[in-house]
Formats: sequence, C-alpha cells, structure tokens
Amino acid sequence: MKENKWVLALIAIMLIAAGWYVYPSLFTDKQAVGTQAKSQEYEQALQLFKDGKPDQAKTLLEQGIASEPGEGKYHFALGNIARQQNKMDEALKQYEQAVQKSPRLVEAYNNLTAVLMIQNKMDDALKTAEAGLSQEPAFKDLLFKKGQLLYVKKEYGQAVSILQPLTSDKAYAEAYRFIGLSLVQEQKLEAAVQQFKLYLQQLPESAPGRTEIEKMTAELETHLKTSK
Repeated sequence: MKENKWVLALIAIMLIAAGWYVYPSLFTDKQAVGTQAKSQEYEQALQLFKDGKPDQAKTLLEQGIASEPGEGKYHFALGNIARQQNKMDEALKQYEQAVQKSPRLVEAYNNLTAVLMIQNKMDDALKTAEAGLSQEPAFKDLLFKKGQLLYVKKEYGQAVSILQPLTSDKAYAEAYRFIGLSLVQEQKLEAAVQQFKLYLQQLPESAPGRTEIEKMTAELETHLKTSK
C-alpha cells in the first residue's frame, strides 16, 4: 500500500498531541564517578537548587569550578539551572563543558541531547546520544531519545529495535507511541494499532492529547476495515 496524505496527517496529529519526550536529568548520585569526591559547595548548591534558590546555587557552583576546574559536575548543575530558566544556549554550553571535563557523566550527555532535540539539531543530538551510550549502554533515557531520533531520520526498523525493550518499563510508555508511528511509516498498520492501544492503556485519562490519539487510533481501525 502506497503512503498517502491520510497517513501523513495521522502522524502529524500523533506527534503534536503528545510531543517529544526528552526526560532531562536533574540530579544524579553518579556525578563523581571517576572524579574527585563531591565537594561541600556542590552538595550545598544542589540543595539550594532543590529549594528553589538557583541564583545562590549558581554562586556556589562557580566557586566550585574555581577550586576544581577540571570537574564537570559543576557545569552539569549550571546547565540544569540555565535550562530551568529557559536559557537553552547557556545550558548547551554548560553541558558541553560537563562532558568534556567528565566524559563518564552520562546524565550530562542525556541533558545535552535533550537541549539539542529542543533546538531541532537532530543530527548533533543523535551523535551526542550515541556518545553517552558508549559510556553506559543501558541508560534508558538516552536509549529512548535515540529511538525518537532514529524515527526522525526515517530509520524506522532501528527505532523499533531500540524502543521495544523499553516498553517493559512503565516510565517509558511513550515508547509505544513511537513504535506505532514507525510501524505506520512501514505500512504495518495492524501492528501499529496494537501499539497505540497498548500506549493508551498506559496513558492517564487526563493526559494531554489522549482524546486526539484515541480518535486517530479509531480512524486507523476504520481504515483497516474498509480497505479489506
């Protein structure tokens, strides 16, 4: 069956209804892996950030950089502050410094990938995700991002292969949506409907876009029945 405008409209609505899922990392217990022990300034800065005092946290983090200039965790936290304040270019800069100074800090790759996706720099985002996965191949947030990015690059089979194992974790219910979208692109509409139904089973009743996704899934089923 040839791809048609109806299928393309379905995909557009499915994407707009729920959007991209970038899963940024805010905190991690692994920020000092392969680095010096956590400093008192860093711990205090994290607490201030959690308490909603980003400017005070930023001051301590900058002091930390001055005392440990080769440590990436401070830049990671500064990137989180910038991202929270919607200063994406600054967040990008900080996350880049974090991975340069602390290459094993996988959460920094995760957040850098997220910012690149938000900025629609998909090729750079995929390279960053793969770099992070080379440090920790089972890091689920990055695997999910990679699956979405493969979908964007029209590598639908690879996207499904990456995303399918994530569906066993309820935190990644969105994987069903992108598996379904990939299957629609491959014209495997019955399998796509299955995935969308599994997605809806996991999706809260009040979730944004649920009504649109239910409607589109029903239209897919009607299309399948009338095309037989």
